[in-house]
Amino acid sequence: MIGNQARSVCSSVFVALVSHSAIAALPDADTVMKNVLHRSQETALTGDSDKYSYQKHSIEEELDASGKPIKTTDKTYQVVPILGVPFSRLIKIQNRDLTEKETREQDKKEQEFRKKLAERQPAQIGATNKEGLDEQLISRFVFQVEGQETLHDRPVLILSFHPKPNNGREKTVGDKVLARLAGTLWVDEQEWEIAQLKLGLTAELSLGWFGMVGSIKQFDLAIERARLPDGVWVDTKQTLELGGRKVFSTMHFRNVEESTNFRKP
Repeated sequence: MIGNQARSVCSSVFVALVSHSAIAALPDADTVMKNVLHRSQETALTGDSDKYSYQKHSIEEELDASGKPIKTTDKTYQVVPILGVPFSRLIKIQNRDLTEKETREQDKKEQEFRKKLAERQPAQIGATNKEGLDEQLISRFVFQVEGQETLHDRPVLILSFHPKPNNGREKTVGDKVLARLAGTLWVDEQEWEIAQLKLGLTAELSLGWFGMVGSIKQFDLAIERARLPDGVWVDTKQTLELGGRKVFSTMHFRNVEESTNFRKP
């Protein structure tokens, strides 16, 4: 009897020690985010993801008060790189092919896009989509490593984040938005890429003079990313739900974009 109790106690102590060791082995959030920042800036310079063509399916819904769609816009785009800059060409509306007139309009848009790129200096074209994360943005949030899991058969770290005290920095609408965002990051442990992101508002955001123009009560964003066979990471799904008030009416929208068939032209 005493032997069984002793073994049970030892087993519990062993499990506790192993659990504590696993938690202690997690890297600190500052190290993780420094690696994420470095990776983001590195891949932004190469622009490898912009060298792919792919198909993007977008569904935008206007929702009623209960969250049910009252109007749906369904569009499909073929995204192609032009001089290293992605161009989204509309190819379907409401799941139908474009009319001749609509096709001509897309031809015109592409011609204008090419013309604008041709007028720019090579350095300007190269910098068009090379923004990535920056240290100033990351410095506005507090990050905490919450754990580990497997996502798409790859090990990831789970980080929560919330805004630091703004200290009077809410000078623009962007500042106000950032001061109210919190969420979760899933970071690939092997390559320090953000594999998944979910964020939302922590408080209502008033717009205009004393909020008279309107307010945003809901801003939920989720991004899913995937690693292509050649090691390039791409966005595969983005879901945005926005709700609030504009002047004297309410608004509630949801937009879902899914990207597939990635290939180099």
